[in-house]
Amino acid sequence: MWAALEGKIDYRGQALAERLLHRILIVTGILAFLVGYFMQDVSMTMYIYGAGVLLCLLVCLPPWPMYNAHHTIWLPTTPSSPQ
Repeated sequence: MWAALEGKIDYRGQALAERLLHRILIVTGILAFLVGYFMQDVSMTMYIYGAGVLLCLLVCLPPWPMYNAHHTIWLPTTPSSPQ
């Protein structure tokens, strides 16, 4: 199972995953609060927010190919000169 989660994510992919994480948690947090407030049910609030956390885990945790679309090109190594 850990081999499936082992993968490479580039810098833009990390930023994208972080943006998605924050947006999903904020939207589900607001939605959970509003539904819980109008239904007067704290457990419904927790279920909705828990579903948002699970959605975040599904979207942000695995190394999806969209997170590795911008490969970083590194400079070649130069041999060090003896002093």
